Amino acid sequence: MTGITHHKTCPRCGSEFSCGADLSQDGHACWCNDLPPLKYRSGEGCLCPGCLRALVADEAAAEGKGV
Repeated sequence: MTGITHHKTCPRCGSEFSCGADLSQDGHACWCNDLPPLKYRSGEGCLCPGCLRALVADEAAAEGKGV
């Protein structure tokens, strides 16, 4: 069985993207699991790949780490 994906809309930029984090049943993780974890953000929901990568980079820069 392959992972199931949802089509979601990014709350930051409005673009649509595929998300498999909620429903992956075959042990495959969503693409977002390849990125470092973010600090908790209440109520924002899933971000598209571009917005999530930018936010990860911003957090790393704020902490003095490179991505």
